[in-house]
Amino acid sequence: MLDPVKNAKVMGFLFIILGVLKINSLIVHAGESESIELILNACLTLIPFVVGIGLFQKKLWGVYGNGLLVVLIVLEIIYNYFVLATVSVGDLVSLAIYIVLFLWFWSAKQKFSK
Repeated sequence: MLDPVKNAKVMGFLFIILGVLKINSLIVHAGESESIELILNACLTLIPFVVGIGLFQKKLWGVYGNGLLVVLIVLEIIYNYFVLATVSVGDLVSLAIYIVLFLWFWSAKQKFSK
């Protein structure tokens, strides 16, 4: 089976790339959002970047940050459901991927450095 700690550098690098792409998207679309939505989007944009740095360095806080990201994605889905009356399939797929990654890294949390 794949070892989460050995693959943390690769996943961290991918999270950093994802974070940079999301930062660019946030800057372009910042004027189109309401204040609560903008704050949630900013968190969902910056946290993958920070989590990527933590995972790249094989730090335990990167695993915890991934858990925080799961919570924020759930909040985003709830917000979209109640305010916009819609939930996209992309959000649900994203949530599933982040949950699987979190559980994968969490299973080896003792091997990450503090």
